[in-house]
Amino acid sequence: MKRRILAAVIGLGLLSIAGSAMAQGLATIAVSAQIPAKCAVDSVVGQTADFGDVITTPATPKTVTTLFRCTKGTAITITDDGGLHGGTPGISGNVNAGGVDNINYTYAYTVPNGGVGAGWGGAQQLSMAIVLTLNQTQADAATVGNYTDTLGFTITP
Repeated sequence: MKRRILAAVIGLGLLSIAGSAMAQGLATIAVSAQIPAKCAVDSVVGQTADFGDVITTPATPKTVTTLFRCTKGTAITITDDGGLHGGTPGISGNVNAGGVDNINYTYAYTVPNGGVGAGWGGAQQLSMAIVLTLNQTQADAATVGNYTDTLGFTITP
């Protein structure tokens, strides 16, 4: 009798193992992610290139730094608009006091990281220094006024 009970228990155990093996199936899940080519400006350090009173103290070059990031491997193009007062993109702009006189300024910058994005995380942030120089000779001959301009940059992937 003990053998019959033991055989029945073993038989039930084997059936339950076989039953679970037969109940198995394959489930598949499609997994995907997209990394678009994109750039974002994080901040502009020293947003104002204020030359101050350039008659009392001659103007010295000012540096403004732009911090940005682009997805890794993205080819970066940086362009500027030459400012609001008839500058030459990539070379110079003009500060103006309500149409009286223009004072030319030049600027220079280099696209960082060989023009390729380093990644999207904060640790991959790129830095671009823009050095601006005011034309002191024109400033010395300019009419009284507050001379301003806005120079815009576009960073595109």
